[in-house]
Amino acid sequence: SAFQEFARGLKQAGARVVGVGSTPRDGLRAGLRRWLDDWIEVRSPFDGESVARELGRHAAAKSIDRLEAVDERLI
Repeated sequence: SAFQEFARGLKQAGARVVGVGSTPRDGLRAGLRRWLDDWIEVRSPFDGESVARELGRHAAAKSIDRLEAVDERLI
C-alpha cells in the first residue's frame, strides 16, 4: 500500500516513524506495522482538534520534528 511504502521509505532514511489514524493498532496490516515505531489512534484524521490533542500528548514524551501526509486531503 502507499502508506506502507511511505513508512518504509521514511524508516530506511533513518526517521523515527509514528503513524496517526483512526484504525486501532491491532487492525493495521503487518506490512505497515513493521515500519512504525509507534501508532497514535485518533477519532478521525480529519478532526484537526483531536489530532492536535493526541499529538500534543505524544510530544510531551517524545519530540516531533515534522508531520508528513500521504492523503492529500490532510495537507
